[in-house]
Amino acid sequence: MHESCRGRHFILGNAHTVPGRLLAWCPKEQCSLFVSKGDMGSMSKASAHWLTGFLHGAEPDPPAGADGPPDFESKAYARWLADTVAFRESGQWPLKRRRP
Repeated sequence: MHESCRGRHFILGNAHTVPGRLLAWCPKEQCSLFVSKGDMGSMSKASAHWLTGFLHGAEPDPPAGADGPPDFESKAYARWLADTVAFRESGQWPLKRRRP
């Protein structure tokens, strides 16, 4: 169910625009549209499972450490972990934070 339209909508797949964006079909309007998880209301269990896997697969890579692999003890890695949680909730990667 799309938050801004009545009736069922159908997930078509990856929109290939920005990470977390999906392509969906609206039978009422007979058109496809781009949506994020935050645009979705209730959904089937199958859709929820698919969406969980899709968002995990669409997460940006963690920040590299000084030697290449992530520095699992760094603030940047901790921030990335928090951002992945927010991403899986909304389907949108959090905006970069500005330093005061």
